[in-house]
Amino acid sequence: MQYLSSRDIYKSFSLMSSVTLLTIILGMITTKIVAIFGGLEVIGKLELYRKLIGLIVPILAAGTSTIIVQKISNSSSEKNISNVLSGTSSLFLVQTATVLFLAIMFADEIAVWLFSAEYKTLKGTTEIRIVILMSIAVLSLQTLTAIINGKVNLKEVSIVNVATALTTMLACYPLLMLGDLGVALLVGFGSIVGSFIAFFYVIKIYRKQISFIRLSIRDFFSSSPTSIWMIAHPLIVSTLLLYIPIMVKNQYGLESLGLYSSVMIINTILTMILMSALKTYFLPTLGKITSVKEKKIYINKIIFLLLIVMLPIIIVIMFFAKIILLILFSAEFVIASELLIIQMMSLLSAAFCWPYANFILHDGHYKIFFLIDRILKL
Repeated sequence: MQYLSSRDIYKSFSLMSSVTLLTIILGMITTKIVAIFGGLEVIGKLELYRKLIGLIVPILAAGTSTIIVQKISNSSSEKNISNVLSGTSSLFLVQTATVLFLAIMFADEIAVWLFSAEYKTLKGTTEIRIVILMSIAVLSLQTLTAIINGKVNLKEVSIVNVATALTTMLACYPLLMLGDLGVALLVGFGSIVGSFIAFFYVIKIYRKQISFIRLSIRDFFSSSPTSIWMIAHPLIVSTLLLYIPIMVKNQYGLESLGLYSSVMIINTILTMILMSALKTYFLPTLGKITSVKEKKIYINKIIFLLLIVMLPIIIVIMFFAKIILLILFSAEFVIASELLIIQMMSLLSAAFCWPYANFILHDGHYKIFFLIDRILKL
């Protein structure tokens, strides 16, 4: 079967790895600028802001990105695709309204949760409101990218990803000069530009289907798998991921959180290079394979490829941890080298967990997916 071709997998992996590597390089430059001109405290604050968005977005999305890819890749008629686009548009309006409500009504409480009551008194909550509003841009980019990816449009997805990273890099220094306000804007600034480009591609790719769009969430969810675990998964996992940096900040301060964040940034960089390159091809292709046996063969090939690529990279990072921290950040971050080594040792399990977790998700076993993904991320 053509979907199981190792050559196809390798070509997709090579293309998306190259593009992802470019976006990572742009991200590394951005991080370097932040480390030099902002220092440990700004890196730590960005970690809290990113985790806050990482809590809001998955909860509101509730796994719909995977459903969008799955439903479009499985659709055989334009009407079905139009229904998906209609439901997605309606859902995004609900998500946007929810984010606005959250920013207006609960910014004070979130500011106290992330920092302290003193932060609310001294600095107000304008920055927190901005960060919450940036969730709209991130949700938009995530949704539009999933729609594009439903037909495995690797080139378009690549352009969107590069444009998002490039915009963030170019805007980084000017935004840092604005102080706390600029730091808050930085977490979602690139997603705004990326969303506009992605929207253009959606119109171009789905020109015929868009003409039949109507605002109806029922069209989207009428044939979508639903499960309490799809709601519990982002709520629990994202809350725990946000709680960890809050706990580090409360116990050791923003500077220590900056050290922790530097390690997690490197972990995220490596994960993006390896996983994002496969995600664009892996998920829609998996959805098109009907035989369970062929799906297992396909997943085993993915795992083998991941292991071949990951093992030497992890070993190099472990041996040159201090140099890597110095290059990516600055001399004050080198002290986090031991923590980086420990983190790299635990990363190898992702090569097994990630492919099978997504296979389980595609098969509709949401409870098992929830448990595996929670272990993988924590």
